[in-house]
Amino acid sequence: MTKNELQKFDNFQANNQNRQLDFKQSNLNDLFNQFIVFIDASPNTIRTYRTSLKQ
Repeated sequence: MTKNELQKFDNFQANNQNRQLDFKQSNLNDLFNQFIVFIDASPNTIRTYRTSLKQ
């Protein structure tokens, strides 16, 4: 992992340390967006993931 990826992971963990996963629709969108930011996805990847998850 690069230093930038490690920093993103640390920030992600710190932001979610006290939160439990809640699989309500509104929270699923939030979790998806956090994941996309974490992996630094391209627009095509985001579109593919979104389409796959809807199926």
